[in-house]
Amino acid sequence: MRRSYHYFLFLILFTLILTGCGVSEEEALTAIETMLEPTFEQVAPKATKELKAFNIYLPEGFTVEEEFDNNVILNNHDQTYILFYNLFEEQDSDFFYQLAKQAGDYALLETFQDNDRFGYVKVEYMEDHYEVQVGIGGMRLTTHTSLKQIEDDVANMITMLNSVE
Repeated sequence: MRRSYHYFLFLILFTLILTGCGVSEEEALTAIETMLEPTFEQVAPKATKELKAFNIYLPEGFTVEEEFDNNVILNNHDQTYILFYNLFEEQDSDFFYQLAKQAGDYALLETFQDNDRFGYVKVEYMEDHYEVQVGIGGMRLTTHTSLKQIEDDVANMITMLNSVE
C-alpha cells in the first residue's frame, strides 16, 4: 500500500515537472515573432537540391518525396512539408499572405519584408497540433507540428524559402 502511494506521488510530481518544463503557446509565438526578422534577413545558404523549376537548400534530414508542376512534397523524420509555388508571382508579392489573412482563425499572422521580398508566417491551432505556413513571394511552405518543435520548424522553413534560386 505504501509503495503504491509513493509511486502515485512520484507520477504526479513527474507530470508536474514535465508540464512545467514545456513551453506555453504564448511563449512559442513570442519566440517566433522575435526570430522572424533576423532569420529572414540572414544570408541564405547555398541551394543543395535541384528541382524542376528551381534550386533550394534542404536542411539535414529533409528529403524530396514527390515533385509536381506547382508543388513539392518534402519530408523530415516523418513530418511532411508541402511547398506550393507560383513562378508568376514576384518575390514581393503578398498574394499568399492575403489568402491566409482572409481565412482568419489564426494564433499568429506576422509579416516581414525588405526592399525586394515580402514574407509572412501564419500559425493556426488545429485539434492536437499546429499548422504553420510560411510564405515568401510566390512560394508557400506548410507543415503540421507540435508546440515543442514549432520555432525550429519556422526557422527551417524561412531558411529554405530564402535559399530558392
